[in-house]
Amino acid sequence: MVLVGTDELFQIYDWARELRESGPVHPAEDGTWKVVRHAEARKVMMDHKIFSSDLRPLFGKIGDDDFPLLSQSDPPRHRELRNMMSAAFTAHKIASLEPQIEAVSAELVDSVLERGETDVVADLAMPLPLIVIAELLAIPAERREDFKRWSNAYISTLGMHGEKPPEIAKELAELEVYMMGLIAERRPNPSDDLVSVLCHAELDGKALPDKIVIGFCTALLVAGYVTTTNLLSNAVLCLNRYPEALQLIRKQPEILPNFVDEVMRFTSPVQSSVPRLTRVETTLGDHVIPEKALVFPYIGASNRDELVFEKADQFDPTRDPNPHLGFGHGVHFCLGAPLARMEARIGIGMMAERLRGEWRVPEDVQLEVEPPPAFLFGPKALPLKWGE
Repeated sequence: MVLVGTDELFQIYDWARELRESGPVHPAEDGTWKVVRHAEARKVMMDHKIFSSDLRPLFGKIGDDDFPLLSQSDPPRHRELRNMMSAAFTAHKIASLEPQIEAVSAELVDSVLERGETDVVADLAMPLPLIVIAELLAIPAERREDFKRWSNAYISTLGMHGEKPPEIAKELAELEVYMMGLIAERRPNPSDDLVSVLCHAELDGKALPDKIVIGFCTALLVAGYVTTTNLLSNAVLCLNRYPEALQLIRKQPEILPNFVDEVMRFTSPVQSSVPRLTRVETTLGDHVIPEKALVFPYIGASNRDELVFEKADQFDPTRDPNPHLGFGHGVHFCLGAPLARMEARIGIGMMAERLRGEWRVPEDVQLEVEPPPAFLFGPKALPLKWGE
């Protein structure tokens, strides 16, 4: 972690600009490859015949060979896994969540309204997506505080090596016990929630084992919780830095979808796609990349590519078209993108409407972020004041 001021935060992309100016692809000292321009990053994410998401040839067995993670599989297996998950992310299901997202957003914003200040991350950006995920999993309201505690413990282990602290291990054990209980309930009594969908899904004629159902559900915590939290927090950072954008979405809330996509481009919550492994020797940019090399498409860097985005280093809340790679590309395009867009559109719209006046992040604040080029990008805390 590093501590940066708000100005430094927006200069964090300078490293990528310098790389782009010298070429789209760069070898790293550890033998991996960095892809920092849009066309080349798009190709890596699109061409699974050359750039594979299956890392087992390099690292050996990862998880369960019969039931690999969605993010670490290629077609046709990936298609089967994605179709299985898609049953819980239908357009009808996502649309049915909109009234609840509106109600939760209003409740969260109203809870801080009279204070005139808040920690955006703790009070708004974290609770909203967590409640939505709890709804997708049909976690009862009376257990959501427990679910929040367990989820935060799980998220805290990302990037952690070695033995987990006892208190974290205890929370994770409780999460597993709870999820096992949910699975035991849903197998004989299914509903339309994700746990039920996974409990009754089959792959190669076999039901998913309990541990795989738990694995898919906990993966959702990373895919749908942390990234959406970062999206909401980064949106507030953009509105603080560009107050004219705040005034614009107050006057023209219909531009909120464009605004959300511009936040995804300008301050990408996910800075790097999961790596791809070259199946064969291949040429990308000006480089010959050997077989079995790890290639990282840098989403944040590619989303500032001047060859694709006019005035790429300027924040334009009305930008259209906006072919950013913030939700990925190709077969691994984010399954939850419509839901994340909806949460951000409603959450930020509610904040802009009800937190009246000027928004101010203290000038002397030091924000804790992962140093670039990190996988995820967003502040761990974000103090905000508002008013005339």
